[in-house]
Amino acid sequence: MALPDTFFVTPTIHARPVKLGDAEHVVHFRELPALDFKIWREQENSDDAGVRLLAMTNLLVAGVCDPDGSRALTIEQAKLLKPDPMTALVAALLEVNGSTSKAQEQLGNE
Repeated sequence: MALPDTFFVTPTIHARPVKLGDAEHVVHFRELPALDFKIWREQENSDDAGVRLLAMTNLLVAGVCDPDGSRALTIEQAKLLKPDPMTALVAALLEVNGSTSKAQEQLGNE
């Protein structure tokens, strides 16, 4: 039995508005495989504080892209994000990937 194509990430680039204060910015995101989210959760639960602190930046570097699909952020740039933009970008990335709270909870419990 073959799994449906909808079970797999596509190369589609998704544009999403990200609102910060009074301004709205269009940011592009790629679909990420479940493995990337599992890695993110493992990093967030690491005993190593350095690994935990970089978990969200690593996820954003993987998922935020330019309209052509190329990476839009380096790890150095992601480290310099302010808290509100980082949170808004992660929320949009999760939305693009159809990630609900329940799905994220399940990924964290595997």
